[in-house]
Amino acid sequence: MNGIEKITARIRADAEAECAAIRAESEERCAAIRAENERAAQEEYWRLVREGVKDTEQRVQRLGRTARLEAKKSELEGIEAETAPLVAQYEAEAERAKAKIDERLLVAYERIRRNVRNGLAVVTVKRDACGGCFNRIPPQRQVEIRQGKKIIICEYCGRILVADPEQAEE
Repeated sequence: MNGIEKITARIRADAEAECAAIRAESEERCAAIRAENERAAQEEYWRLVREGVKDTEQRVQRLGRTARLEAKKSELEGIEAETAPLVAQYEAEAERAKAKIDERLLVAYERIRRNVRNGLAVVTVKRDACGGCFNRIPPQRQVEIRQGKKIIICEYCGRILVADPEQAEE
């Protein structure tokens, strides 16, 4: 072999060795990428499994709440059925009482009842405060309320004030 052939053979051998090294490195990188992709796919799979479990637990909780709600509804219906005669009796008594009250006062009472948050138009004075808005009632107004000679209105919330029956007994 002459000199050129030797150089060509050496260059070819070096190129093949370099190609083999590049192929080996490339295969290692591909294996690492495949392993990373596999790990990411497994993580995604387990994330989806955890989400599915969480969704299932939430559905079970909702079903439990629904069952409890249905039980409470049936309990409420039973109570309403038991108290229906009493409600009818009290409504009849209210109608009889309304017939005895001056129309102007009845209209004022209904207006107060519509405008207040909890529907209580008449409240007691407890511990020197209005039972509706809990603002302090001056002592002179409390005396007037206890006397019961006229209708006293809370100057803060507009409710009708009456003496506390528990304090009247004392």
